Amino acid sequence: MIISWDGRVTGCCFDSNFDFSLGNANNEEIEQIWRSSKYRQLRKMVLTNKLPIGSPCYRCEFWKVNFEPKYETILDGKAMIEYGYIYRRIRKVASL
Repeated sequence: MIISWDGRVTGCCFDSNFDFSLGNANNEEIEQIWRSSKYRQLRKMVLTNKLPIGSPCYRCEFWKVNFEPKYETILDGKAMIEYGYIYRRIRKVASL
């Protein structure tokens, strides 16, 4: 949760324009914003990777790297990068 100087709330520090408005801390309790249907919807969209095309999250690589386990072959098939929750691991591929 990110709160701007004027109370606007968004779900991520990469949304520097506060395009994905989740509430205003000057008008609502933080807990109320956190438990709101807008915030629950954002969490669900992030976890299921079903983000709206116009949202600031749609093209964000942070979610893909940090929430979507993925493997990528590199070095002409000699190694793999494993992207996990908060890590990247490079492993040598076992020879056949």
